Amino acid sequence: MLAKLIPMFFAAVAMAPLVVMVTGQGPSEEELQQAIAQATAENGAVSAGDEPEEDPFSGALNALASEHQSTPTDRELSRCATVLEKVAKHFLVGSGRRYTIEALSAIDIRNVTSVCDAICRQPTCPTPAVPEFRSANGRCNNRNHPLWGSSEQPLRRMLEPEYGDGLTTPRSKGRDGAPLPSARLVSTTMHEDLRKSSPVNTHMVMQFGQFLDHDITLTPNFQEQGLRCTCGTNCEQEERCFNINIPSVDPDFAGRPCLPFARSLSGPNEGCRLGRRQQLNQITAFVDASNVYGSSNEEIEELREHAGSAGSNQVTCPTGYERFQQNCFKAFPSQKDRSWLLKACMEDDGVLAMPKDAATNAFLVQLKNAVRTNVNFYIGLDDQTTEGQWRFADGTRLGSYNNWNPGQPNNGGDCVVLLPGAEGKWDDTSCSTGYFICQARGIPSGGNLALGRPTLQSGTTSGGVSSRAVDGNTDRRWGGGSCIFTNSQNKPWWRVDLGRSQAIDTVVVFSGSDNGYHNYLNNFNVHVGDSPTVRSNPQCGGNHPVAAGRQKITVDCDGRRGRYVGISLPHTQYLELCEVLVFGGALGLLKSRPNPEDANKKELLPAAIADSEVGCAEFTGNETCSQAGDVRVNEQPGLTSMHTVFLREHNRIARQLSGLNPHWDDDRVFFETRKIVGALMQKITYGEDLPLVLGPAAMTKFHLTLGKSNLNLRQSGFFSGYNARVNPTIFNVFATAAYRFGHSLVNERQFRLTPDFDQGSLCPIQLAFAFFNPSHVLNNDQGGPDSILRGLTAQPHQDFDRFMVSSLTKHLFADPPGSLGLDLAALNIQRGRDHGLPGYNAWRVMCGLPKANSFDELVFEIPDRYIRLRLEDVYSHVDDIDVFVGGLAEESVRDGIVGPTFACLIGLQFQALRMGDRFWFENEGQFTAVQLAEIRKTSLARILCDNTDDTTHMQPDVFRLPTQPGNERVACSSLPQMDLTKWQALQANSRVEEETAVRSGRGLEDRNANEKLERVAEEARSILELLGGGQKNIFREENAKAIRENLTPPEEDQPPLEENQPPPDNLPPPEDNLPLPE
Repeated sequence: MLAKLIPMFFAAVAMAPLVVMVTGQGPSEEELQQAIAQATAENGAVSAGDEPEEDPFSGALNALASEHQSTPTDRELSRCATVLEKVAKHFLVGSGRRYTIEALSAIDIRNVTSVCDAICRQPTCPTPAVPEFRSANGRCNNRNHPLWGSSEQPLRRMLEPEYGDGLTTPRSKGRDGAPLPSARLVSTTMHEDLRKSSPVNTHMVMQFGQFLDHDITLTPNFQEQGLRCTCGTNCEQEERCFNINIPSVDPDFAGRPCLPFARSLSGPNEGCRLGRRQQLNQITAFVDASNVYGSSNEEIEELREHAGSAGSNQVTCPTGYERFQQNCFKAFPSQKDRSWLLKACMEDDGVLAMPKDAATNAFLVQLKNAVRTNVNFYIGLDDQTTEGQWRFADGTRLGSYNNWNPGQPNNGGDCVVLLPGAEGKWDDTSCSTGYFICQARGIPSGGNLALGRPTLQSGTTSGGVSSRAVDGNTDRRWGGGSCIFTNSQNKPWWRVDLGRSQAIDTVVVFSGSDNGYHNYLNNFNVHVGDSPTVRSNPQCGGNHPVAAGRQKITVDCDGRRGRYVGISLPHTQYLELCEVLVFGGALGLLKSRPNPEDANKKELLPAAIADSEVGCAEFTGNETCSQAGDVRVNEQPGLTSMHTVFLREHNRIARQLSGLNPHWDDDRVFFETRKIVGALMQKITYGEDLPLVLGPAAMTKFHLTLGKSNLNLRQSGFFSGYNARVNPTIFNVFATAAYRFGHSLVNERQFRLTPDFDQGSLCPIQLAFAFFNPSHVLNNDQGGPDSILRGLTAQPHQDFDRFMVSSLTKHLFADPPGSLGLDLAALNIQRGRDHGLPGYNAWRVMCGLPKANSFDELVFEIPDRYIRLRLEDVYSHVDDIDVFVGGLAEESVRDGIVGPTFACLIGLQFQALRMGDRFWFENEGQFTAVQLAEIRKTSLARILCDNTDDTTHMQPDVFRLPTQPGNERVACSSLPQMDLTKWQALQANSRVEEETAVRSGRGLEDRNANEKLERVAEEARSILELLGGGQKNIFREENAKAIRENLTPPEEDQPPLEENQPPPDNLPPPEDNLPLPE
C-alpha cells in the first residue's frame, strides 16, 4: 500500500495550489479589471530607493547581487507576480468586501486580463526527436506537465507559507506577537566560529555539495535590478527590502544600523492565479549538469566551441592503408629488420600499430590475416625502457585491456607480436626481423582551415613565397613549386591568418624531399594563438624532429584556440616546408582557454565576457574570471576548480566520441557528451555524496540507493521508479534552508597539495581573501586548480554543527577582501523569513517527529542542553526557531552528516528529482545496459585522475579521508574508467539506435494506469497521515482536506504504481537516528 502513497504525496503537493475549492463568490470581472489596472500603475511607479551617501556594504552587496542576477524572463515573471499580489491584497484587506484566499486562487486571471499573457502560456511539447535529449531549460521532461522541473518557475511548497500578512510580507513576528529576534543576533548567538574537523569525511563533501546545489537551485533577488535598500527610515521599498537589524552591542558591526537585504524576486503561482507570494528558481531543478552547460539554449550556444565544418569527422588515409575509427592501418607483406620497419611507419607519419582496445585488436587480426595467416606480426608495444613496464609506441602505458596468450608475458623478449590465428593473442619476443603492422594518422576529411588563407614569413629565398604552403599542393619536390623557403636567419618563421580565433586540433606539416634539406625543418615548433607575432603564441608540444624520409608530421594542438598558426625554428637556419594543413578541434567541445602561463598544462575555463557581470574583482594581467553554465562559478577557488574539472571531462569524452563516431556531426557529439556528463553527476550524487550526507537509513527509506540494493531496479538493471505524477520542482524549504547545511562544513583555509599530496611550498588559501579572486586558479606556481582539487580530497571538512567560520559570518564578499563584509548565517535566516518558511517545529512535525511544546522537548534531536539553552535565550518560543537554525542544531543521524529533520527534507527532494525525471540515467532507453554499467563504475576519483595535471594516485572514495580503512590511495590506473567504445555506433541513426530511443523514458508516462479520483484522494490522505507520524499536525488538520479536494485525475494513462516502490515509511523515531553512545 505504502508503495503507492509517496508518489501521490508528491502529486498532491504539486497540485494543491493550482485548483482550490471555492468557499465563496469571488469579485466581478469589472472589479478585477479595476484592481489590476490600479496594481499595474502602482507597480510602474516603484522607485529604486534612495542613493546611499556612504554604504560600507556596497561592494559585498554588489557581489551578492551578481550571484543572484535575474534574466529578462525572471523580471517579467516578477512584474506579473507583483501585480497579482497587489490585486489579491486589495480583495483580502483593502476592499469593502472580504474574500478568502481560496476563492481568489480559483480565479483564472488569464480570462480577465492580458497582463501576464507573455509568461503564463503553457508550452506545447514538440514531437520527440530520435534520439531525444533533455531540453536546455528542462521543459517537456514531463510531457503532461511541461513546466515541472523547468527553469524560471516558482519553487514548490511542502507547507503553506507563514507570511506576516498572510500573503506577501516576511515572517517577522513570533508566537507571542513580538518581533522575531534579529537574524544577526541569532547568528552571533548560535553560529559562532568554533572549529572541529570531521574525522571521516573530506572537504570534497562540502565542495561537491555546493557544485551540486548550483546545478539545481538559484533564486534571483531584487538587488540585481538596481534596488538600493538603505538602513533607517529612508527605505520605502517594503515589498522589496527586508533589512537585517544590527544590535547596538554587536561584536563586529556595532554602530551600523542594519545589513541591507533585498528580497527574492517574486514569481506567479502555478497557472498565474491569485495567491500567496512565491519565489523563483532560475535554473532547472534536475540533476542535469546545468551548472556546466547553462539552463537555456542561449547559454549553451555561448559556451559551445562549434566545429568549423558540420558533418564529417572522418579521416583520409595514406595510399595502401585502411581506416578504422580515426586511425589508418597497413599490414606489410614482407619481413623487415627492426630499424627498417620503424622507418617505414615513420615515413607515413606513423608508428607500429597500438591495439589499445578489443575492437582495434580484432580489426588488426582481420588485416594481418588478409596478408599472411601463419606468421607473427609486430605491434607497437614493448618494455625496452623498463623491464616489465609495457608501453605503447606513443609512450602510454598498457591499460586495463590486454590479450596476452596464456602464460605470457614470460620475459621472452622486449617486443610484442600478434600470434597467428583468429584470436589475436599477444606474445613477448625478441625485437628482430619480422612482419609488422603500421598505424598512421589520417588527414581529417573536414575542411583545411589554412587553405588559401593570408600568410606571411620572416623572409624569402629563391621564390619560395609564403602562400605556397596553403595552396593545396603537397608535392615535396622543390621543382614542383609548392614549397616555401626563407632566408638563413636566426629563428625564421612562417604563419597563416585563419581570420578568427578558433580551436585547433591538429596541424599537419609536409617536409621537403629527401635531399638533405630535411634539416631545414628539423626541430620545428608549432604556435597557436591570437598574436600576429608567431613566437609569442603558445607552442603545441616542444621541438618536433624531422628524420630523413619523413614526409609529413602531424602535431596535436588539443583544441588550443588561436587566430594565427605559425611554424618557427629555434635556431639559425633556412626554413623550408611544402604544405601546412590546419584542422579544427574535435566535434562537440565546450569552449576553453589554454593555461596562460604554461600551454602544456590542461585547459582552463573560458574567460568571462565581462567581469563586471559576474561579480569578479579587478585583477591585473591574465587574472581574468571564468565563464561557465552557472553565474556563481567565480565565487571561490574550490568551486571554480570543480567547474574546471567537469569542463575538462566533457571535452575529454567529446574528443573520444568524436573519434569513435566519425559520422556524428557537431551537435550529436555535443549532446551525447552532455547526456553522459549529466549521468555522471547523477551517479556521483546518489552513489557517492548523498549516502554520506543522509546516512543509510534515509537512503533506504527514500529509495535513493543505486545498484542491486535498490528495490526499484528491474532484473534487467534499469530503474522502474519513474512516475509521471511526481513533480521534481525544487521545494522552497530545500533551497532556502535544508540544503544550506553545507555552510557549516566550510573550512577557513583551503589546502593546496602537490601531486604527492604534500603541502610543500604551496600556501593554503584564506577564504576571506579568495571570494571572486581568479588568481588562485591561474597561479601555476601554486598548482592552479589541480592542487586545489587534490587539497579537497585530503583535507577534512568542518564537523556538521551550528558553528560557521568567520569568513562566512563576518567577511563574506568583503570589499576590500578581509574587511568586514556580509553574514551568511544571518542572510540564510532572513531569506527563510523572506520566503515565509514556517518555523523549525512545523517541519519536525511534517517529518514525523513529535511537536515540541518547550525547548526541553527538543532533547532527542538536540541532546546538548547548552544548545537548547542558547535557543531559549534568543527565541521567545520554541515555535519561533528558524528552520535553518534548528536544523543545524540537531545531532547527526547515524552514519550521516545532517540531523533527522534535514535528512527528511533533503531525502524527499532527491527522491522527487529521481522519480520525476524522465531522463534519469537508469531509466530504460537512456543508455544501453552495457553503457549503464560503464557509468555506474565511474567515480569522482577517476574523473579527478583523468582531468588534473600530474595526479597519479587517488583514494577510491574522494568524499572520505584516505586514512579510512579500505580507502587508501591507489594508482589512478587501477580505478575503473568508462569504456567509451560502448558508445561506438556503426551507422548514423542505426535501427538499433532508433529502437532504443523509442523505448526511452517518454514511453514510461504512457503506460496503462487509469486511477480514479477517489482512490487518488484516499491515498494522498493516507500518505499525509503517515508523514505526520501519527501526530496532530498542520498537514492533517489544515492541508489534508484542501489537497484531497483539489486533486485532479491524471490527464493520461500513468505507469502502474505497483512498479514503483517508494520509501516504506518516514524516518525512524528520532532515538533510532542518534549516534551510538561512545
